[in-house]
Amino acid sequence: ERHNALDDARYQAKYVSVIWQKLIPSQADS
Repeated sequence: ERHNALDDARYQAKYVSVIWQKLIPSQADS
């Protein structure tokens, strides 16, 4: 089976978002 590129992109975006909020907690709420 070929991996779903869209699901992979959504997963990476969510993963990056979590790390970004850890790096910059001051802008996570705003």
